[in-house]
Amino acid sequence: MEPIRRQNRSLGQLLVDSGRLKPAQLALALDEQRGSGEALGRILVRRGFVQEIDILAALKGLLVVTFEVAGEHFATETLYVREIIRARAAVPVPETPGYVEGLLSLRDRVVPIIDLRKRFSLLPPEISEASRVIVVESPRCLAGLLVDSVGAVLQLTADQLEPVPPQSGGIPARYLYGLGRRGDECFTILNLEPLLASKEPIRLTATHEGAHEQSPA
Repeated sequence: MEPIRRQNRSLGQLLVDSGRLKPAQLALALDEQRGSGEALGRILVRRGFVQEIDILAALKGLLVVTFEVAGEHFATETLYVREIIRARAAVPVPETPGYVEGLLSLRDRVVPIIDLRKRFSLLPPEISEASRVIVVESPRCLAGLLVDSVGAVLQLTADQLEPVPPQSGGIPARYLYGLGRRGDECFTILNLEPLLASKEPIRLTATHEGAHEQSPA
């Protein structure tokens, strides 16, 4: 896959340049981010400095990578995506959650591999030619997400984004950024930071009848 496209300028600078954020507010948010590791955009919204619509306007939408797990369509912000690699066997690690496949060494860094089918309480498939590992990184976490396939990098405009529902297919709202729609496509945009930090059981429910088999409890 081609290198992941990213925003050319930082979110904070885009907001300041567009007049939606004051430099002093950005400095306060960046200082908090250095201590907490929380995403800058979420700090700005929580503090009331900007609204999400301001962020989307500054970014001219949202840049995401789409992927598929058990017939369901998902996406994540390219902000978190380091690279996408072909799936391969990981080194098992004892006493880790069942959805952690093991560890991979990538460019002198050790990356835990999370099988999203298992994370969502589904039976894992056989690894296929289409299977991929999406390597994601936030200030507090580095991980590889094992998915059935990767779709495309899409620039979503503000009118193609919908607010977070209370749940989407059984996934609690705190693990969701929102829903994206492009033509006939609809996909759930995951909020990766809390999802990767949590060990809470999640049971994905089918939006297409017969699409999933649940793994044993």
